Amino acid sequence: MNKPKELNMEPLAVSVPYAAVNLLGVSKTKGYQLAKMPGFPVVKVGGRMLVSVKGLERWLETMTTISNTGVSL
Repeated sequence: MNKPKELNMEPLAVSVPYAAVNLLGVSKTKGYQLAKMPGFPVVKVGGRMLVSVKGLERWLETMTTISNTGVSL
């Protein structure tokens, strides 16, 4: 019989406060400010706002490129 593979699944999306504090290193308040920005990878699911983890990585890469040109958040 085949043994089931262990799944090491990372979350696809996390809450705004979690993303702010644990992934970005900013306050919850700043996280919600960022979530209101056009292009920030947030999706509403019911009453919750969730941040796409992969989308956040892409967004950070984009923001890094932009900030290297002199634009700040």
